[in-house]
Amino acid sequence: MLERATHYFDGEKVRPITEQDKQYLVGQQDERAQQAMRNLCYGYRTFDQFDDKTELDEAERDLTILGVVSMIDPPREEVMGAVEAAYESGIHVFVITGDYALTAEAIAHRI
Repeated sequence: MLERATHYFDGEKVRPITEQDKQYLVGQQDERAQQAMRNLCYGYRTFDQFDDKTELDEAERDLTILGVVSMIDPPREEVMGAVEAAYESGIHVFVITGDYALTAEAIAHRI
């Protein structure tokens, strides 16, 4: 979203987004990801007209970033036992995920 954002809501007003804003948001994401949190960036764009002919690439540009919401999605209770049993059986365990790398690493360390 940051690549497609042109504005940022700073808590008081909407203004053009700066590199400093982007660095702050990425820093917040990384800090929270290292705590095993999943992060969702929220933004919007207003349209004069939007219909089924509007291309997705057109719709997803000139966004205004509202902020980031972070949540903890703990591993299921049975995961630790399953990983432990795999190790005891000589099975090598690999993590394959679509999660942000820092989040996945933090979750793996917790397990």
